[in-house]
Amino acid sequence: MLHEQLVPMVSQSPGFVARYWMGDRSASKTYTTILFEEAAAAEGFKAFVSGDEARTNQEQPGVRNESLTVVKVLTEARRDG
Repeated sequence: MLHEQLVPMVSQSPGFVARYWMGDRSASKTYTTILFEEAAAAEGFKAFVSGDEARTNQEQPGVRNESLTVVKVLTEARRDG
């Protein structure tokens, strides 16, 4: 489901820049960070995910959002090369 449905859906969202899905197998949880060009695009995506249509999809086994938060990136550090 992740690669077939979620990745394409998120990647086609307006203002999308990058996404990261991380997994903690010992806790059976995943964590997602999605970067958007601007706060309005992030808020729009959050509204979509929180909406009735998306809530219906969350009734599928193994899919549940515990929290959704929009925050501002303050700085970035990357290893060059």
